[in-house]
Amino acid sequence: LKQQLQAKKVELDNFIYRAGHDLRGPLATIKGLINILKIRENNDEVDRLVQLIDAHANTLDERLFQLVYLTQSGSNCDLDNDEQVTNNIETRLRRIIEKNAFVDFLELHFTGPETELRGVDCNLLCETLENLLLYILSLSMNSAHNQIFYRLEYDLHELRVIIDSIGFVITEQVTEALQIPDFEYTDLVRYPQMINYYTAQKRIGQLHSRIKVLLLSPDRQRIEVRIPIIL
Repeated sequence: LKQQLQAKKVELDNFIYRAGHDLRGPLATIKGLINILKIRENNDEVDRLVQLIDAHANTLDERLFQLVYLTQSGSNCDLDNDEQVTNNIETRLRRIIEKNAFVDFLELHFTGPETELRGVDCNLLCETLENLLLYILSLSMNSAHNQIFYRLEYDLHELRVIIDSIGFVITEQVTEALQIPDFEYTDLVRYPQMINYYTAQKRIGQLHSRIKVLLLSPDRQRIEVRIPIIL
């Protein structure tokens, strides 16, 4: 227990250090620009300086949002482990699509076990699936017929999750981010659009698994997760 507490303390210290470092950059730039604004000789560059201050303030706001999002404790799913779990998860995914996408141009196909999800933390699973959906929806759609397929199935001693997305453009920046072996909070500075992917990665780590992404074409990818069943 003492070793676990020490490990948590080290992890928290590292997080605070990185967060402070990431926030200090745009904040120092804003303060510097304000000082330049104060000592200006004329008003010729006021508009340009204000634009720069606004841009760096937005960067700071974005990083603060990421901190708040990533430090939210626990899952928001609040599911009971019964035979209705897969139906409830599908309902939550469809609600996310309704709020974050043009439903007329997107189809969601969901299949899962008809029995209860045994040996798996349903709340962590739900939050993982939600964040992976939000990651996909953050990509641009390239047609009027885009599809997302969710499949949950038991395979020996694990729950296998397969997510296929068709019609969502995978940019070079996203490709670069997915190739980082152990994506961390600091990587969000370069790839802010990956916040939901990073959150899903954290949640799936709590389920003792990892996320595998296969880029099948410029607008098609497959996400695979194998979650060990704990009885």
